[in-house]
Parts: sequence; C-alpha cells; structure tokens
Amino acid sequence: MSGATQDRPLAAVQTLESTVFRLGQLARRLLAEYPDAGLIVDTCHVFGHDDGESSSQLELRAPDVDAVRAVCAALGAEAHTKTVDHHIVMEHVRGETTLDGVCVKVRAFRHFSSEESAVWRAEQDQAATASAQAPGGAE
Repeated sequence: MSGATQDRPLAAVQTLESTVFRLGQLARRLLAEYPDAGLIVDTCHVFGHDDGESSSQLELRAPDVDAVRAVCAALGAEAHTKTVDHHIVMEHVRGETTLDGVCVKVRAFRHFSSEESAVWRAEQDQAATASAQAPGGAE
C-alpha cells in the first residue's frame, strides 16, 4: 500500500485536527487583539472531509452591541442591526467575516428601556399608519 492510500482512512480526522487547531489559534488571537471588547467564544463548528477540505465557524459573543460594532469595524465587517418586539423590545447586532479561512460571527443584544421601547413602538405604529394611508397601501 502506498503512503497516500494508508493515510486515506484518517484524512477527514487529520483535516479536522488541523482545522480545529487553526480555529483555536484564531480565537485566541481575536480575544487578545480586542481585550476591551469582552468577547467570549460562544460556539465553534468544524467539519473535516476526507478530500482534505474543511469548513469552520467561530461564533463570538460580546457583552454589548457597541462592542460588536467596534469589532466589526476593526475587522472590516458590516454590523447588521435588527430590532424585534417579543413583549420586550430587543436590539440584535451581528457581524460576519472570514478570517484565515474561518467564518467568524460576532453578536450581542440589548433590551430597550421602557422609555426606549415606548418610542420605538410609537415609531413602528406611525410607519404602519403611513404605509396604510399611502396609495396602494393596506386599507
């Protein structure tokens, strides 16, 4: 048996191991480069395939939405904001980029205060009313 054939049964494992190492190094580097952001490693996903290919994802969580925005800006990633109302108004901020072949996601959320929630809900009501009154809007 040739060396390549003998290694084939473990190709996916070897790919997984090297990818896990690379992801770990990246996580350590990001936490060291942005210590003020308060990042924690939330989730890691790594897949190794027998053809030598891999895919990996590093999900980081920040303690506040401003930290996500700052890290995204530093990494050249766009921070996306979504506000939702599930009895509590919450702002979710996420960013995503690829570094060293690893998909890196950064996220945080915050609860709106009672006052902020009231203002946000009023703005949503005004937008819905304006949309309904516009030509072709809902009646």
